[in-house]
Amino acid sequence: MNGAGYIRVVSNYKLALMSLWLMSIGLTGCVDSLTTNETSAPSLIGTAWRLSSLARLEDSNAAVTTLRFEDESTLGGFDGCNSYRGSYSVTGSALHIPGEMTATLAACPQPLERQASAFRKALQDTASFVVDDKRLQLRNAQAQEVAVFAAASLTLAGTSWDVVGYDNGKQAVVSVLPDSRINALFANDGQVTGSAGCNRYFASYQETDGHIVIGQIAVTRKFCAKPAAIMQQEQEYLAALQSGKRLQFSGDRLTLRTHKGAIAVSLARSPAPSASE
Repeated sequence: MNGAGYIRVVSNYKLALMSLWLMSIGLTGCVDSLTTNETSAPSLIGTAWRLSSLARLEDSNAAVTTLRFEDESTLGGFDGCNSYRGSYSVTGSALHIPGEMTATLAACPQPLERQASAFRKALQDTASFVVDDKRLQLRNAQAQEVAVFAAASLTLAGTSWDVVGYDNGKQAVVSVLPDSRINALFANDGQVTGSAGCNRYFASYQETDGHIVIGQIAVTRKFCAKPAAIMQQEQEYLAALQSGKRLQFSGDRLTLRTHKGAIAVSLARSPAPSASE
C-alpha cells in the first residue's frame, strides 16, 4: 500500500470513529429524554379522586364514584354501587388497570348499575393518564378521554356522618336501633361531637395518613327509656368509636376499623347537624 492509500484509510477510519461517537451522543440524549419524560409524570400514590364525567355515559352524576391509589400497586374506591379493590401499574404516564377486581355485591337501581358498569369499563380501557390543575384524565390506547376526575380530600375535618352500624363488643356489627339516631361531627379544630342516641358526647381526635386516635370521651348524663335498650346501644357505640384506629373512605361511606382491621363503626355522610341538635 502506498503512502497516499495509507493516509486515505486512516482518515476514513478516523471519520468512522467520529461518526460512531456522535451517534452515541445522540442515542444517549434520546435515552435521557425518554427517561425524563417517563419520570416527569406526577405520582398517583396516595391520591384520591371523585368522578366528574364518563365518556360512555351522558349522566355520570347518579352516585358519588371514587378512585384511590393506595400505594404503588393497589387501588380502590366506590363505583357508584359497590366498593371495589384491584391492582394497577404505572410506567411514566402509561397506566394499566387489570379487569380482575374484588368488589362487594350490593344490588342497586338500574341508573347506578349502568354507571358502575361504565365506570369499570373505563378503568379497563385506560392506557394512560394526565394530571392537570387538580384534575385526573384517563385515556385509552387511542389517546381518547374515557373518564375525568376531580381531586378529592379524604379527611375527616369539617365532615358530618350518621352511624349505620357499630361493633357491639361481641364480634358482631349491629344496626342502629329504629327510632334512634347516632351521628358524628368532626370539626376543623380537632374535636368530634354528636349524639350517641340519648346523650351528647365530646372528644378530641387526631387524624394522620388514614389513621385516627380518639381521645377520652365525655358524655352528658341524661337517661332515656325509649326505644328499649338505647342506653346499652349508647355504651356499645362509644366503646366502638374509641376502638377505631384506621379510616376507610368509600364514596359517601366511612368505616372506622380497629388496628386489626375489624369494623368498629360504619357511617354514611350526612348534612352538618344544626346548633340545636
